Amino acid sequence: MKIFREYKATKQPTDDFLSWLFIRRINLRVKLLFIAILWIGWLRFAFDLVFMVRVFQFVFIGFLIYLMYLLVLLIKKIAKFIVRR
Repeated sequence: MKIFREYKATKQPTDDFLSWLFIRRINLRVKLLFIAILWIGWLRFAFDLVFMVRVFQFVFIGFLIYLMYLLVLLIKKIAKFIVRR
């Protein structure tokens, strides 16, 4: 709860929790460790073509599902507008 109270007390209006945590709260060593972990992960998986294609497929399918969700919301909104008229 201490970190939550500190977040509420020191956040800017445009900050979400992760941006506040990475920019204001975490010290340089932890930031560099996080960068090193990401870099090692990139070097491990970037040259594996099959893995990258599967990641692309996963992201693309997720994006299509999200677009279908937005389309359903739009259709519901239009139907609600038509019914009210």
